[in-house]
Amino acid sequence: MENPSVQDWFQAALLHDLGKTRDWGHHADWSKMPYASTDTLKHIADLAREHHESVSPTSNLDDITLLKLADRLQKGLYAHPHAQDFEPRSHPPEIAAQAKQLLDAPVFQPYYGHSVTWDESRRAYLESEIVAFLKNDPTLENFLRLQREKLYTFPHTTYIPHLALGLHQQITAVLFFFLRRHARRHNLTQASQLQGFTLYAFTITPEPLAFFSRLRYLNAYVEATQKLRAYLFERLFRPIQDEGLTFTEQSNPFQFFDGTSLALLYDADQIVMDTLRSYLDEPDTLLDSINVQIHSYRLIKWGETKSKTLYVGASNIERIVRDMTALPTRAAQFAGQTETRCMNCGVATPADELTTLGTKNLCVTCAQIERQKGVLNLEGFCEGYLGWVFLAFQTPLLDAAMEQAQAINDEVAAQMMMPPGYLTPSATGFDEYFQALTHIQEFQATCDKQIETLGGKEARGAKRLAHFTHLAIYLLCEDNFWKFLAFLNQERKKLRIPTTLRAFLCHARYPVWSLMERGAEFDSKRRDLYYHIAEGSVVMFTSTDVDTIRKLATLASTENVTSAQLSSLVQVALRASMQELFLEIDVKAREGKLGRGGFAGKLKDGLAALQADDGFGGREKRAIFIKYVKKLRGEDRR
Repeated sequence: MENPSVQDWFQAALLHDLGKTRDWGHHADWSKMPYASTDTLKHIADLAREHHESVSPTSNLDDITLLKLADRLQKGLYAHPHAQDFEPRSHPPEIAAQAKQLLDAPVFQPYYGHSVTWDESRRAYLESEIVAFLKNDPTLENFLRLQREKLYTFPHTTYIPHLALGLHQQITAVLFFFLRRHARRHNLTQASQLQGFTLYAFTITPEPLAFFSRLRYLNAYVEATQKLRAYLFERLFRPIQDEGLTFTEQSNPFQFFDGTSLALLYDADQIVMDTLRSYLDEPDTLLDSINVQIHSYRLIKWGETKSKTLYVGASNIERIVRDMTALPTRAAQFAGQTETRCMNCGVATPADELTTLGTKNLCVTCAQIERQKGVLNLEGFCEGYLGWVFLAFQTPLLDAAMEQAQAINDEVAAQMMMPPGYLTPSATGFDEYFQALTHIQEFQATCDKQIETLGGKEARGAKRLAHFTHLAIYLLCEDNFWKFLAFLNQERKKLRIPTTLRAFLCHARYPVWSLMERGAEFDSKRRDLYYHIAEGSVVMFTSTDVDTIRKLATLASTENVTSAQLSSLVQVALRASMQELFLEIDVKAREGKLGRGGFAGKLKDGLAALQADDGFGGREKRAIFIKYVKKLRGEDRR
């Protein structure tokens, strides 16, 4: 293996810091560690061995130099006060012991999940897992799986406890490839010439507003998103194979979020935007627009130490964030006003472009969806009421990730008895953004497993509808609705990114997409709201109300309050004022018909806390409150 390929070097970048999991102080050379168990792995370890060696301005731009620079640039994206790499780092004497403790047992605090302290025994177990992982399948696809399944809970550095080794290695590999392409396209020969390079981070969301106005077209929408991902792979990433790097659509190292939204890294913004517009111009596309957020990070110039070693600091990186919309060519060509509109989506469409299907005049997109039977079909999904669950993540995600990163660092510093502010997040937020994205996707995957459990083999009564970077949507039958909400709210406690919940319980025939705007956006007041919709009326509960309902249901089960007893109170609540209802509760409690403990008193307290007057709406809200207590008590759970 005297002439390493681009694939070899990319894999070396993907595993260059692997030795940190065994010996942090001497991690650069892991060729003699148990990980290098095959000739292929030894070769990769040999390539990565020198990635910490210095780079001078006049160093030749060969592949090992590019790997060194990719590692420095990835660190430079932190723009962190402690990240001027390859220089001895000094600690104030009063925290030297704590710094050594972090080195001996690094702490990782994720955006989702629990804090992990990597002591010697835990690291030894991880080592055995990595050895087995690598030996069984030493391929690029498996190396990517290793990052995501084993190294996304191991810290990259001891001074940034919320950023993972797996993320650092994957981004370093991506940077290596793009820096190499940049150098060859511009005929660069020396390290100092490698400046002006820009890395672009794209978050791509197909036509979100149209999705909410036409939720019944969900199947077609999801299919269109899958086609978009395949189209981007063929146009942007398949050509990379001509440059010597081979991977599949399912194991794309340049992609970091795969759902109804996509997140990826690339080295040319105009090419990506042109590709998206080209997709919208395809004759069979079902999308009218694509929203794109672009984070660009430009290397202005390399910094130099006194010893003429190149590094990247905060002043060397320029960051710009842009929100853009890709539109098809026909949108730019359309001029003037028209009074004709599509009868499904309401979009203004020239009369000669409308298609008549049955009694409807439809735009091109809606007509294609109808012909392809892309509508959401709920026949046989369940009987009775449907529950729609919308979980919105705080936006902008970069701001939320940075806010939580500071909180994480403060917690770890306090735990280690370090001065406040000694541990800090990065300055650019580049890594925090992608770390948060990966943990949001992990959170969504956990919720999907619960959906699969509730739906069973036939997938009835529970369905995941969409996963955006900022929103997750689920559909459930009424029984599963409450079970899933209980699970979801427990999992949300493990997620550091703030979320708000909107849950709708309504009849299957109710046009719930007319209410989607209530659930599609993060609530700045951070309120969870639950809606019961029946016969045209809408009753709203807060998360505090729902917590009270759950506690009362548990108490009712414990005190043997029966469904019949609660049903009779529902009828009273519908026709009586609150004081008359309380009188009925007192009478039934005196007669022993509402348990023998404190259930009656707790029920009155819960009803009193509701924002409900004595009008019809208030009476209905109290009745539904009691009805939910009845449904959730132990004997009614199936």
